[in-house]
Amino acid sequence: MEKKMKWKKEDVFFFHVNQLLFLVVVFMVVGSCHGYRLNQAGKLQALLKVKKQNGTREEWATPTWVGDGPSEGGAMELDLITNGLPGQPSSVNFKQYAGYITVDEFNQRRLFYYFAESVQDPSTKPLLLWLNGGPGCSSLGFGAMLEIGPFGVKPDGKTLYHRLNSWNKGSQVISSWVDNPTTMFPVYKRLIPNGLRILLYSGDMDAVVPVTSTRYSIDALNLKVKEPWKPWIDNNGEVGGYRVVYDGLTLATIRGAGHEVPKYQSGRAFTLLNYFLNSK
Repeated sequence: MEKKMKWKKEDVFFFHVNQLLFLVVVFMVVGSCHGYRLNQAGKLQALLKVKKQNGTREEWATPTWVGDGPSEGGAMELDLITNGLPGQPSSVNFKQYAGYITVDEFNQRRLFYYFAESVQDPSTKPLLLWLNGGPGCSSLGFGAMLEIGPFGVKPDGKTLYHRLNSWNKGSQVISSWVDNPTTMFPVYKRLIPNGLRILLYSGDMDAVVPVTSTRYSIDALNLKVKEPWKPWIDNNGEVGGYRVVYDGLTLATIRGAGHEVPKYQSGRAFTLLNYFLNSK
């Protein structure tokens, strides 16, 4: 008789990190994020306090798992957003989770995450970790909701719409909030020795973190160039930008894009993602 494995959400997270293709897409932002300074932690804690007082926990109900997925031995099933995000469209065919991952048990440090399964065949798709750098630059509020997540926010501020080039159409996406002080390069230095694939891209019209500044920062890492600069082609047969492959990191530019690349050039950003996932 086959024995069922009991998974905690931390086990599931790190299993995917170690076993699947791991892609890190990072924005570097110096100072405030897009001109705003946000107290995300304070707002989140206040929201959770109100929900706890009101006893409104039903939207995080426990689902039924089949097979070797998360079970009663862990807490991941409690993070399932059973009714979806507030205001989301009715035609949603993928699961969503939100909660905390323990990264340091001794010091009781946890990271908040939002996880959107792939639209099709999630068990076969690579895991993508999206991190926004810079103080107050939330990977959920900015990254997921404005750039690459499955939904965007309508002008009414209450309802959501399907994003045409959502990145969970080709991968499973985790948006994790890590409030970095100035730069993501210390994170790169920790990830590269572990053999994880990293895509760093920049809009060629980005006035916040120009391509030139990014290149100077990469030079400081002293990485060996494996493939020199060359153009990459978008779905319209045009030059989408240029890319260079280092030992441990790929840097790409996206033509016609500003700082929030998927917001300005969602089609080209999505094409670049698929190039990277398919190792083109």
